[in-house]
Amino acid sequence: GVKFPTRSVEAVFKRLSKLHKDEPLFSLSGHVPPVGPTSPTPPAAPICETDQVQCYQSSLLHSAVKLLTDSPCQALASSELLSLALDLLMGGEHLPDAAPRLDAHALTVFPRRWRPGVSRRPTAAARPTASRKIRRAQYAEVQARLAKNPKAGAQFVLSGDWRKAPCPETPLPDGTLDFWRELTERPSAPDQRPVIPPSAVAWEILDPISAADVTQNLRLMQGSAAGIDGLSARDLVQWSPGAIA
Repeated sequence: GVKFPTRSVEAVFKRLSKLHKDEPLFSLSGHVPPVGPTSPTPPAAPICETDQVQCYQSSLLHSAVKLLTDSPCQALASSELLSLALDLLMGGEHLPDAAPRLDAHALTVFPRRWRPGVSRRPTAAARPTASRKIRRAQYAEVQARLAKNPKAGAQFVLSGDWRKAPCPETPLPDGTLDFWRELTERPSAPDQRPVIPPSAVAWEILDPISAADVTQNLRLMQGSAAGIDGLSARDLVQWSPGAIA
């Protein structure tokens, strides 16, 4: 017999039985004219590919009309889409003629998007922070101005504007210096509020560090690297624990 390694015989039998009982999605047997036994022409196929495509299109248009009617959307201008679907369904407009109409509707409803990869904001040149890079940028700016217009380049050097090249600092808003000058030069007034001493002080918060704690922690830090001052735990062990505490 036939073996099915990946499926059981019962599952295959149920699948074949279901396929045998199911009817085709679009039955067009009524549209095929009956052909007599004495006709010289061969019998036509029960379902033509062109008729099947038309049935698919008709089914999709019916679904579109139903969805647009049940849930209208003002943002998508569903009334225009419904009119287009009805024209196609009733045969008042053909599919090649409806394509430009649908494209124009999409361009009207959906906003135009920026192309991916194109920056939306102009990128400003970053001002160098290292002194050497600043000098190189200033030299390049001066040479470029002298090559383009020697007179304007000389004026740029003599006026001292070359120090702000190549990215001049943005000017401060109007009144900024006056505001901060008035704020910093304002005389300070003594605070006349009375000082209320605390009723209770929790001295246990300030737990003093003992020499034994210092010695124990230095022993635990024997394998650690030296700090910013260059002293390692081995160097600190030689010091007095009381002085460190």
